[in-house]
Amino acid sequence: MRAHALEEGARIYKGRAILSERAQIVLHAALAFHVSAWQVYLKEIVNDFFQVVANPTHTQYSSLHLIASNLSRSHAAKLNTPNWENSRQLLVETLSFDPYAFWVWSKRHWNAQMVQQRLNEILKIRHSFAHGSSIPVYPWLIGPGGAARLTCGNVRETHLLLANLVRSTDKALHLHIQANYGVTAAWY
Repeated sequence: MRAHALEEGARIYKGRAILSERAQIVLHAALAFHVSAWQVYLKEIVNDFFQVVANPTHTQYSSLHLIASNLSRSHAAKLNTPNWENSRQLLVETLSFDPYAFWVWSKRHWNAQMVQQRLNEILKIRHSFAHGSSIPVYPWLIGPGGAARLTCGNVRETHLLLANLVRSTDKALHLHIQANYGVTAAWY
């Protein structure tokens, strides 16, 4: 919601050249909020997974489950840069779940490599904002004047991409849990 509020705030500056620097700051902040939401989602899905697959009736596995759960949560807490590789690695190493085949964007006809490239580019943009560097130059950021800049449309597309990744991950992980643990994930 904060990211959407910032996007709306950036629209105020649209078309006002003197204020375009402020619009960029607001749009960078909105993009950072979207990335932060993706990062929190990944951390929480690890917690949710272990809650769903827990089975207190199997006492011989309870201590093993607790150890795996604690180690996985600790690993998830260290996720600082939720780019494609780190996000995928977290899910593979903590949940034995590889989302690669599911991280596509069918409505946009983006395959896994296209999603990977865009997610990594988004993280590099966030990194530039966080560290006060110039925005990286990607074709989707080039404006009419030839300079790289964020637009409300870019930030909205980032939101849609990340929302798509969340839906895809939820659905695929739900199926993974059903197939491997015989339980139904409550979130799907």
